[in-house]
Amino acid sequence: HGTIAADRSNKPLTLSHNAKTNDALIEAVSGGILTIDAITIDNAGGTILADSGEVRLTGWANIIGGTLRSVAPSQIASTGYSTLTGAPIADGARLTVNQDQVLSLAGSGLVNDGTLWVNHTGGWNAFLHVLNDLAVTGDGDIYLNGDDLGDYIYSESGATLTQQAGHTIHGCGAIRLPFVNHGLVSADKPAESLYLSHSPKTNDALMRATAGGTLEIYGIAVANAGGT
Repeated sequence: HGTIAADRSNKPLTLSHNAKTNDALIEAVSGGILTIDAITIDNAGGTILADSGEVRLTGWANIIGGTLRSVAPSQIASTGYSTLTGAPIADGARLTVNQDQVLSLAGSGLVNDGTLWVNHTGGWNAFLHVLNDLAVTGDGDIYLNGDDLGDYIYSESGATLTQQAGHTIHGCGAIRLPFVNHGLVSADKPAESLYLSHSPKTNDALMRATAGGTLEIYGIAVANAGGT
């Protein structure tokens, strides 16, 4: 109910071994590294904050509820196979999915007013895995930052991702799962492609190619009634 602070520069404070409950503040500050390793945190009513430090989710960590915040240039980084379950990303916050990692999204919704940055370096692949039918809301963005179609959003269960109005998915890579777009899909990485593939899509808003990017609609049907 108080404060847990990773506040020694370049030194880790690790939450591990047993589940935790937080309704107050867990933070990385003063160059410290807060690692949430292979546990579930029930974060309802709580905040996990990176402010002049880094928060790392690793080893199948699962954050349930609460709020994820960061103050630029600090970030929260998924450095292992981690899961968010209804944990909102606050305005201005950045959550990265590191190279060669998977971040799973569980629950029925994700409120994203920040940036979910898939592939922090732009090199080898990173992935978003949608576990069940899920709606993403807010005025933030999901940025696929790879160098080819290897970065993608997918579902092994056939779940549908719905992007509500005001939210953006952009960059390059692929949206592979069943997808409903009420917001903006933008292929906006110069000389790279964003693929819509593998499963049908529905669009009643805007899907575009801009800034030298290419939007590839590959082998699927897009129900585009009311959309552009």
